[in-house]
Amino acid sequence: MRFRKAQPWVQAEQPEQQTEKATPTRPADPIADLAVPLGQAGATGIMLATVVVFLLSRTNYTGDIGALWVGLVLGISSLAWLLLLLDTRALLRTLETVTGKDLNRDGKVGKERVVFVNAEPARQQAKAQREGERQSQFARFVSGIPIKGTALRAWESELGRETYQEYRDSMIRLGWARWNSTKADGTPNETQGWELVKPAEWILQRVDG
Repeated sequence: MRFRKAQPWVQAEQPEQQTEKATPTRPADPIADLAVPLGQAGATGIMLATVVVFLLSRTNYTGDIGALWVGLVLGISSLAWLLLLLDTRALLRTLETVTGKDLNRDGKVGKERVVFVNAEPARQQAKAQREGERQSQFARFVSGIPIKGTALRAWESELGRETYQEYRDSMIRLGWARWNSTKADGTPNETQGWELVKPAEWILQRVDG
């Protein structure tokens, strides 16, 4: 809300956010997504296990070469499978993001993430919208005072206690309203209420449209 004299309430603004999605380019396929990676993992395990066992056979190793080979194949293949699985999923999400299609038919397109796009213009637009809404609300409050009065009970259901007090205190601070009475120590006697010093029309004229 903008006044010609002052703007008593300024709130921190939050940048606007825009979501962006990203993911793979082909539908899920048992051959491509299961058989091929499994074969690659198995081949990797066999090759690496064979190399290790061959090198050990050239040393004084006296253990069970066959059992060692099988253990290495299973261990290396399992590790390779996990790595390939993670890599495949990452690739799928990237392809889905690029194509905008649900390639693996899991009901999701890629992996959602929040990114900031043109944050400053969006922030300014959101700020202007919020100020416009508060300006309209304040104008309704001021124009309704001659009819409904200034008591909290007349406005709390519409504005809420916090907003009502904010508007009231702002007008008192600007000299547009005043407390009806003060205590001996000079503090306001809130139980006696408050009133406008300026006509409602006068105040509304000073609220920029």
